[in-house]
Formats: sequence, C-alpha cells, structure tokens
Amino acid sequence: MKRLIQNTTRQERIDIINELYHCHNGDCENCGICKIFVGTSPLEVFEPYIEGYQELNEVSMEFNQKRMKSLFK
Repeated sequence: MKRLIQNTTRQERIDIINELYHCHNGDCENCGICKIFVGTSPLEVFEPYIEGYQELNEVSMEFNQKRMKSLFK
C-alpha cells in the first residue's frame, strides 16, 4: 500500500496527511475536521507517522481511543 512508511518518503507522508485532512475553506458544517482535532493540527497528531515511527492506521487508532476516553469522562 502506498501509505505505508516503507513505501513513502517523509514529504510524501506530509502530503498524505495534508490531503486527507485539508481545510475545506468555510464549509465547516459539512466537514468536521476542526471538531475532530479540537484545534490541534493534523500534522501534529500524525507526527509519529510523518517521522516514520508508527503507521497511519496505528496513529489513527490511538488518537481515536484517546478522543473517546476524553468524551466519556
């Protein structure tokens, strides 16, 4: 798969995150990215992926678990 760390460069991983989580310039009602990341940059959240430490799906799962725990406190 093209998104795996072994198949991508650091810049390609940055581009993947920017493509997946780009701002829709005012279409906030139909987007929700800002609500998901609560003001944190997706590049910051996915830094372990960008730097080659964890795969994209691993970072996503950890982020979602932390987010769910914080919602139900």
